[in-house]
Amino acid sequence: NIIDVSAADSQGMEQHEYMDRARQYSTRLAMLSNNLTHWKKLPLLPSLTNQPHQVLASDPVPFADLQQVSR
Repeated sequence: NIIDVSAADSQGMEQHEYMDRARQYSTRLAMLSNNLTHWKKLPLLPSLTNQPHQVLASDPVPFADLQQVSR
């Protein structure tokens, strides 16, 4: 069931009709958002630095160092 808000003519609609539709839309949205189990908040990633711009601006790690670490 979809409530088509774009088709609503706001000039020809009484205020109580508008409020009823808004309440119905909010209720439906709340019901649907409660049913979404895979959209739970994920834990935040750990912060390794307080100044990420300095890390991103630094020189990249040499390829030889990456190979040594992977061995």
